[in-house]
Amino acid sequence: AQAEIVINEIMYNSPGTPDVEWVELYNSGETMVELDDWYMIDDNPLHPHCILMGDLFPGEYLVVVSDHSLFNALYPDVTSTNVNAFDPAGTGFSLGNGGDSVIIYNDDGVLVDTVTYADGGDWPQSPDGNGPSLELVNPGLDNTLITSWDPSLINGGTPGQINSTFQGNQAPIIHDTDRDPKLPQVGDEVLITALVSDASDLDR
Repeated sequence: AQAEIVINEIMYNSPGTPDVEWVELYNSGETMVELDDWYMIDDNPLHPHCILMGDLFPGEYLVVVSDHSLFNALYPDVTSTNVNAFDPAGTGFSLGNGGDSVIIYNDDGVLVDTVTYADGGDWPQSPDGNGPSLELVNPGLDNTLITSWDPSLINGGTPGQINSTFQGNQAPIIHDTDRDPKLPQVGDEVLITALVSDASDLDR
């Protein structure tokens, strides 16, 4: 059993002004994780690191907020927040409205999880200032895939609690398909490969 800290929800452009940004982490593993000296950063390595603190137990959430005063005014009942903010009074970094990365490193500087989102293409566009957050449909899914994310069903998202779009038993996701040779001729033996991921274990 291994602890797995995953980026589970992202509010990168909240409705209204000021912008109240936050990122929710979730422990999908079976062991507690001591987060002291872990840190979060966006896609600019020169930005100040947001240092994480505390212990995150299995099934628990930690919300990393941009500014505590702004967040507490909008979400007064959410108490599972990181001690440090990533943009207190505009002195840190913000998440890009057109796209950005959320990156988590442990205390040894080892990459733990990363999500790169956008507000166009196949990514949902409603989280770009229209109310919803970006929610991971199931924390066991590959969160680097666009198909693992949906806009929240609740305006303002669901910080510190189960996602509104959570699905306990999703169909496996098939992606990165390929064939060899690329242009087969009559009589050729063709090898088809695909990467299959699922929130649960897969039987071969």
